[in-house]
Amino acid sequence: MCLWTSRSIIILESNLGQSQLHKMLIQAGDRKQVRAEDAHSSLRNLVYTIWSQGNCESHVDIIRMLGAIDFFLPYFPLEASNLQDLFAKRLHNQAEQLQGSDAANLTWSPAVVEFLLSKVDFGDCKVGEPGCYPVEGGRPVSTIMTRYVTRALKQWRIKQEQQRQQQRQQSKAKNPGWQGSIQRRKDTLKRKLSSSLQDIQLQVDRHNRALVIV
Repeated sequence: MCLWTSRSIIILESNLGQSQLHKMLIQAGDRKQVRAEDAHSSLRNLVYTIWSQGNCESHVDIIRMLGAIDFFLPYFPLEASNLQDLFAKRLHNQAEQLQGSDAANLTWSPAVVEFLLSKVDFGDCKVGEPGCYPVEGGRPVSTIMTRYVTRALKQWRIKQEQQRQQQRQQSKAKNPGWQGSIQRRKDTLKRKLSSSLQDIQLQVDRHNRALVIV
């Protein structure tokens, strides 16, 4: 079998250099101030040291392998602004799903994103300070969205179903002799839902402990 790699990009990932990159960020004050060449040199030297200490390859082979790597690209830790973007994107995805499944137009205020961000563990530092990064990166985003946004949507759907049941009971009481088919009632409901979107808003409750939909 022959592999054609002249137009391929091979990416090798490693968690080496975390402390070195963190120090570079602290010294620079901002990731935009870190020169890519400086990060490349620091990571290349680190990899050379680690490989040399392993006594697995000769010095010549190590140099040859390092020479085959075009560039050491640093992966800096996420910042609060990155998580805000992630939460906003997940909320937009949720809003698109609601338009199709529940015929609802979901909106939210910036306070909702700040509330979700406040549930992320940043350790002992203050969010926004230089060198303050989320302990687990972007991993908690999905869990936090499920715990607060999905729960609020579930409670809203329960209330919507209760209202529909109440309306059906009132309709039966007004028209006891009408016996429409199940499919006919479903079609009528779908037409009503598709005719207009229900505007709902995701808000932080007055105790600042949960999210609610109004």
